[in-house]
Amino acid sequence: MSSNNHLLMITGNHSMFRSDSGGIIIPTIKRSDFPKDFVFGAATSAYQVEGAWNVQGKGRSNWDVFTMSEPAGIDDGSNGCTAIDQYNLLKDDVDLMKKVGLDSYRFSIAWTRILPGGRICKGICKEGIKYYNDLIDILLAAGIEPCVTLFHWDVPECLELEYQGFLSDKILQDFPAKKECRSYDKVHTVCILIQLSIIFKPVRLFDVVEYLVQRDWKIDEMSVAELCAIMN
Repeated sequence: MSSNNHLLMITGNHSMFRSDSGGIIIPTIKRSDFPKDFVFGAATSAYQVEGAWNVQGKGRSNWDVFTMSEPAGIDDGSNGCTAIDQYNLLKDDVDLMKKVGLDSYRFSIAWTRILPGGRICKGICKEGIKYYNDLIDILLAAGIEPCVTLFHWDVPECLELEYQGFLSDKILQDFPAKKECRSYDKVHTVCILIQLSIIFKPVRLFDVVEYLVQRDWKIDEMSVAELCAIMN
């Protein structure tokens, strides 16, 4: 495959490469070329696709705050306030997944959508719980296996302000509480998590990125001790 080709999309019969020049190249790869148990899937994160950043009780995450307060931190100044609006276009998006021929869809649960205050004692957002229940039900009805990531870099801003998020051991007391929400409204993700064991994105990377966000990306102003700490 040429280095100029990217974006592999495999449908029921063909795969297509879109080149940098905009043309479509259809190679000889077919879905049937892969083993029968090969899982074709797609992955997203809540902040990148959901939008609806402040509706129906959702709290603010570190990325909500960063992208709106520091637009220069993103090349084009955009943010995820609307994103692709999957929160409101859920059924349409799953229909597209089915048409593409996906076997599985990996999505993340926005911490602040189910726990706006970061902790159960601060209240559970029933609308947020319903959204993820609906997502799972719609995926299953479409024959697509849901695959859940419990955390994808979006820390509740209130916990960032209180103790700097994952830079403090206190996060260990609050993050497990997010999983306990499942028993309050029958959020049925437990079996999926046990089966696929996909809970976190790579730990080192999100720790480093979170720390840099808090420091406004000013690496040149960090001490040697800080630089060593974030890489260990």
